[in-house]
This record gives sequence, structure tokens and C-alpha cells, in this order.
Amino acid sequence: MVAQEIESEIRNTNLVQFYDSELFTWNYNMFGDLTLNYRNINSGISFGINDTMKNALLEFLDSGQAYNSYRKKNIAGNILINGGLAIVLSSYIPLYDNLLMLNFDQNKYDSNIRWTIGLAASGLISTIIGSFISTSGTESLFNSVNLFNRNKARELSK
Repeated sequence: MVAQEIESEIRNTNLVQFYDSELFTWNYNMFGDLTLNYRNINSGISFGINDTMKNALLEFLDSGQAYNSYRKKNIAGNILINGGLAIVLSSYIPLYDNLLMLNFDQNKYDSNIRWTIGLAASGLISTIIGSFISTSGTESLFNSVNLFNRNKARELSK
């Protein structure tokens, strides 16, 4: 009876050490961003994760595929978000182009207003689409981490 209790306690200690050292865990940082933890390394996921975590997720085929999906979606989402913001900020250039000239032309000004509204709207749409793509990338990272943790748990049970 005592031997079984000691063996169970050793197994539980090994499981806690395994959980702390071999599995991914999630936290939130103070800015509300998800932080991924692996082997005492923390990494925010907004602009990608560090190489140690990437290599661990690529260790298994299924978690590697989900990680690659996250990476592609994260890159595309960030390009659309930042590109859309740049378009919105630069959309006001045609509007002020005519105001800086010495002779004001109302017809050209009206045309430039249409350009400004069109550019600003397209930049806003790009930013919104990018945020949805980036969010779906986070979902792929969740799947990758869950698959990795499941595969590591299978290794422990063998």
C-alpha cells in the first residue's frame, strides 16, 4: 500500500515537471495580448513567435501544418492592416494638393475629394479584412499548440 502511494506520488511529480517543461501554456500580458510560454520562454503572438517555439511546433506533422497556416495568415493580416492604415493616412494628400496651389480650382478640388474618400474607404476595408485574417491566424496557432501538447502527452504515456 505504501509502495503504491510512493509510486503514485513520483508519477504525479513527474507529470507536473513534464507539464512545466514540455508543454505550451497561455497567458495574457498587460496589454491584453496573448503570450505563449514554452520552457520558461515567453513570446507575444501578434508578430510571430520565437524560433524555439516555432521549432517545437514543427516537430510534429499536424502541429507543423497548423503553425504554417498561422504564419501565413499572420503575415497576410499584418500586411493588410498596416497597408490599409498607410492608405488611410496617405489618402488626404490629393485633398491638400489643390489647396497648396496659388490658383484654386473648384472642379479639381471636387475630384480630389472623391479620390480622398475612395482611398480612405479602401484603406479602412483593407484594415478590417486584415484584422479578420489575423484573428483566424490566432485560431490556427491555438490548434497547433493543442496538437503539439496532445502529441507530447502521448509520448509521456508510452
